[in-house]
Amino acid sequence: MIINFFIIIFTSSLILFPPLYYGSVLTLSIQLIQLAIYIIMALWLTKHYFEKQSIKINLVRLLPLIILVLLCFFQTINLPNWVHNILSSKSFEIWDNSRNILSTISPYYDRDWFTLSIYPFATKNSLMLVLSYFLFGFFLSRYITNKSKLFIVIIPIILLAVIETAIGFYQSFIVYGITNSKSAHGTFVNKNHYAGLLELLIPILIGLGLSFNKNWGSKSKISLSSLLNADRFKQLIILNIVAATFIALIISKSRMGIMSIVISLIFFFFLPSFITKNYKNFIWFIVISVLFFILLIFLIDITPVLDRFSELSAAARIKVWKDCIGIITDFHLFGSGLGTFKYIYPLYKENLKTAVDYNYAHNDYIYLLVETGFIGFSCLTAGLIILFKDSIKYLRFHLKTSNPFGFFITLGALCSVVSILIHSLADFNLHIPANALIFTAMIGIIYGINSKNNSKDIVKVKRVRKTKIGEPINSEV
Repeated sequence: MIINFFIIIFTSSLILFPPLYYGSVLTLSIQLIQLAIYIIMALWLTKHYFEKQSIKINLVRLLPLIILVLLCFFQTINLPNWVHNILSSKSFEIWDNSRNILSTISPYYDRDWFTLSIYPFATKNSLMLVLSYFLFGFFLSRYITNKSKLFIVIIPIILLAVIETAIGFYQSFIVYGITNSKSAHGTFVNKNHYAGLLELLIPILIGLGLSFNKNWGSKSKISLSSLLNADRFKQLIILNIVAATFIALIISKSRMGIMSIVISLIFFFFLPSFITKNYKNFIWFIVISVLFFILLIFLIDITPVLDRFSELSAAARIKVWKDCIGIITDFHLFGSGLGTFKYIYPLYKENLKTAVDYNYAHNDYIYLLVETGFIGFSCLTAGLIILFKDSIKYLRFHLKTSNPFGFFITLGALCSVVSILIHSLADFNLHIPANALIFTAMIGIIYGINSKNNSKDIVKVKRVRKTKIGEPINSEV
């Protein structure tokens, strides 16, 4: 069907091409991404209309995101002065003090009703972008429902990892030299955002590699031998790509990128052990990781990377975060308006004395608190809790049903999310459109490949343990 063909083309393109053009941070790139997402949604809805298929929506699961979108929309509504003053006295004060100056620019501002957002135009633009991310994730959660459809996203991810790794190697080993202070940054402007992309790709590719398993075991048992008893040719290709991509991330010399991927990989191998209460494989992971790092030391000179960690200095960022406390205090409930950080921050810039303009807080959580207040931050927290709760439920289901593909793809996508969430503590990767798209794609994958299982009925997983003669061999965890 022609509609299906275009859906596949647009979906694959949205994964592959945005990172290749500076992470799609330019205005034209952002507009093209939004246009492509709206076209995909239109095609998908048209397909459902002609096939007379209904679209099931779990409002409880989507409620935090819906509230967040409604909050940002509410920030752009003109409110009477007395309402405005009650809801956000600081926002009202800013508008009231600027009324005379603004009225000289345009008669539009010569009135009494203003918005909670200090710059509603920026809020509307940011809301449209965020809404497009949500729509893309929702689309994938309904479209990527089986293995064949998943590869519409996985193949571009593999290609992207190969391309970005090759460019990173070229920059680090040929153009700059590994001992040079300059680092690999791939097709991105900033090495930290390049590292952010790689740390999104690595866990899902590890999950893909481990999912090529012919005989995973029949009693929810994950062992080293069962992982290796797979389609070794496919597994070898994927895991070699993973190893190369991991090295590319290291030579980017992004401190938070390296820390984030290490923590997410620990989480990757710890979570199954935690669910099954079998920690032997987690110990194997630690041993193999140590051996890998020893081998890495002999293969490449990682002294420049270690030097980066010895220069741990986040003084400027910490000063920005201190300044943000004042903004959060004044706009604690509704925030200053989505997309308004770069406009509100200069009014509170006290600790940072440099002339550098900060468009982002270098901490996505503080950034969200500034722009959407505690209501928006609570929505994000609730959404993440729901995501992790659902993911663990899905993992238990796949363990119960001995489904390696569902288990490892879910685990890989979840760990990709974990990695970027950790990195967001000291950067703004989720404000880089290419990385934000892949982040939402990972969430869409988790819900998509689990949309047809009966995991809601799986609350406990049985594991096998050695017992004395006459004792039952099954115990619940």
